[in-house]
Amino acid sequence: MLRPEDLQQYRKDYPGEFIVTEFQIVNGRKSFSKSFVENPIKNQHISARCCILGTHEKLMKYPIKHIEHHKGGILGSLSLQLYASDQVFEHITPNFTYCNDYEKLCRMVKTDYPEQSVVYTSSKNVLKFPGEFYIVPYQVNMLPEATLTWLASFDGHKEIFFLGFDDRNDKVINQVKWVMDAFPDVTYTRVFWNGSVDDKEDNWCPDAWKWCQNFREMNKQRWISYCDV
Repeated sequence: MLRPEDLQQYRKDYPGEFIVTEFQIVNGRKSFSKSFVENPIKNQHISARCCILGTHEKLMKYPIKHIEHHKGGILGSLSLQLYASDQVFEHITPNFTYCNDYEKLCRMVKTDYPEQSVVYTSSKNVLKFPGEFYIVPYQVNMLPEATLTWLASFDGHKEIFFLGFDDRNDKVINQVKWVMDAFPDVTYTRVFWNGSVDDKEDNWCPDAWKWCQNFREMNKQRWISYCDV
């Protein structure tokens, strides 16, 4: 697990890593067997833009079906890649999914979902389902919103839009801020449902994020136009 100050990493520089494949205690001593997992993913994106779907119940108010396989702009010049947690896997198929729920992973492998979406999970789950899923690089292990934000930044996106990031959990807020601080050249935009940014109840936003110079807010209608959704 990377420390907050070490989070600025990029896929283009990532060769892979060792993961523990077996653990046992021999004569009172811990013994590990490790295997090297190469970087199997070459993420090629046109616009360097993506959306991340949060886990708040408001998420379903957004036109998420319209950004599944999004091809906005002339010749797809405004295309958005999509990153999401396992919360939406029964509704849409994002480009990248983050899931550590064993039961949901079992349901995924019974369908073609892992063939349609790159599914990230823990190294333990990767070993349980050989050939189906992928480890999160550097075994970054934060809450879903923060892990997805890090993955999108790690993949080299320069404009990242947050949808459904309305959780008032302090741990989520702090971890997402770690990522925003680690990638100062990325613009992070929280999309809110309606009204104005001054509507403190419906469009609540963590004060800690507002201090980040690479953070901004945008209402849903403006975002739809801006991204050609």
